[in-house]
Amino acid sequence: MYDYKIPKTEDYYKIREYYRNKELQKASILFKWKSEDIKIPRNIEAILADCGSIGYCKDNDTWYMGSFTGMKDKLNEFTEYVGITLDTSHVTKTMANNKEIVVCGNNPFYLPDSPIFDWYAGFSEDIDISMYFQLINSRNIPALTADSDQKANQIKKAFEQIKAGVPVVITTDIFSGTETIDLTDKSLIEKMQYITSFNADVEKRFSNQRGIDVNTLDKRAQVTSDELNQFTDVTSNNFLVMLEARQEFCEKMKDIFGINIECVRNPIYADEPSSEETDSEEAQEAAEETPEDGNKDKEEEDKDNENMEA
Repeated sequence: MYDYKIPKTEDYYKIREYYRNKELQKASILFKWKSEDIKIPRNIEAILADCGSIGYCKDNDTWYMGSFTGMKDKLNEFTEYVGITLDTSHVTKTMANNKEIVVCGNNPFYLPDSPIFDWYAGFSEDIDISMYFQLINSRNIPALTADSDQKANQIKKAFEQIKAGVPVVITTDIFSGTETIDLTDKSLIEKMQYITSFNADVEKRFSNQRGIDVNTLDKRAQVTSDELNQFTDVTSNNFLVMLEARQEFCEKMKDIFGINIECVRNPIYADEPSSEETDSEEAQEAAEETPEDGNKDKEEEDKDNENMEA
């Protein structure tokens, strides 16, 4: 009577791909780029997060994504960069670093965040699978056992008629020799909260790795303030590491090519004072009112009373 579609393997791959693309989209708006001298590539942050680096060549006014060859100079600086153009032609070119091309790294080591995306997507996929089957296995579906195939077919036909909303006529002995057993556990639904809580922990851990503060996600009464803010320093440090790499690129573009370009944190991630903090600041300002101010107000009030009596 209850028929549901069992997900196929390819469906799970789609779930994993969805979560990976979702986080890549979030990563693409962590910083804001602007320049009046050159055009900024679309989704430059997504390229940095997924590939680890992107570079600009002034000779042909072209952006490249790629990697270093591994050759370094005496100061441990990479000397060669192999880049591929961002357009569909995908032209490959080897260029001298800090001469022909200036390269921006996602971090000081020019490493992508692809492993983190894959890790998060895999966890999210497993969580979705667990929640789906836990939901299915908590359904209240009685199972009947029959001592013959004939009775089993008659019972199936009776349930089909019930589902269709038509009268059902059965023989009196159809249920003789049958028993009801429970193949599902209704109490499993009560444990769903632990999976959803774990899902929130995975989301917080991944976002903290990307420099996004979501510590207030899934706030519960039994969670202390120290536990809630335990990743604050980690979040700030990861963000500063990425910002430093981008600002270094901007400085090199100015020094080597004379091009002004700026990268700042997206304002949507900027911290704003809460209403409680605002109220607290106003109360503090009122408490800091000097006695002289209070005496002046009292003197002015006395003068007004004297004038009225005169």
